[in-house]
Amino acid sequence: MALRVMMFWLAATLVLADDKVAAFPFAEAGDHVGETVVIEGVISGVGFASGGSVFLNFGGTYPDHLFTIMVPPPIARLSSAETWEQCTGRAASVRGKVKLYRGKPEIVVTR
Repeated sequence: MALRVMMFWLAATLVLADDKVAAFPFAEAGDHVGETVVIEGVISGVGFASGGSVFLNFGGTYPDHLFTIMVPPPIARLSSAETWEQCTGRAASVRGKVKLYRGKPEIVVTR
C-alpha cells in the first residue's frame, strides 16, 4: 500500500499537467539543461545520502546513470527507505528545471 501511495505521489505531485511544458525521455535530459521540462522513464536504481536525500536514477545505477531525480530530506522522509527501494523498475515522470550535478543531468524535487 505504501508503494502505491508513493507512486501516486510521484505521478500526481511531481508532474503538474501543463500543455506548455514538453516531455522527453531521460536519455535526452542532458539536451535540456536550464529548461523546465518533463522527464520520463523507468527508475533503474535508488540511492540514499547520509543527510536523508533520495536519488532516483535512470539509465543505469550510480555512478553510471544517465539522469537523476533528487528528492531532498523533507520530502524523502515522507516514505520509508524500503518503499523508495521498491521504485526500482517503475515508471516515473518529473517536471522541473534540468541542472547538471557532477556532469549528470538532474531535477531536484521542490514540492
